Amino acid sequence: MSGDPIYSTVNIQGHSVFFDAVGVAAIRMNKEGQVEALVAGGLKSIKTGSFEITLEDRTDIALWIDDHGKWAGVIQGRKGEIPKQLLGITKNWSRLRIPVPLSE
Repeated sequence: MSGDPIYSTVNIQGHSVFFDAVGVAAIRMNKEGQVEALVAGGLKSIKTGSFEITLEDRTDIALWIDDHGKWAGVIQGRKGEIPKQLLGITKNWSRLRIPVPLSE
């Protein structure tokens, strides 16, 4: 994980969103305050309304509703099993390896 810690609650169109992440955290919500997409580096937790994710280990993720109205997601750099809480949202997860830095 790299980047600044993000541990804050923000108000988005009248809806409170709490993030505990590292480096980047973004969310898209519909007019009713339902989550449509999110991305977070080093996500530990997010909570807004009835949508909540709390992970044991920080994880880089992107999660969105696809063109068929189903959740899909990407996890970057995490080894081992996909956390049960994420599998409870969708079984449609892809994995990305962390890019190898260029040598100097």
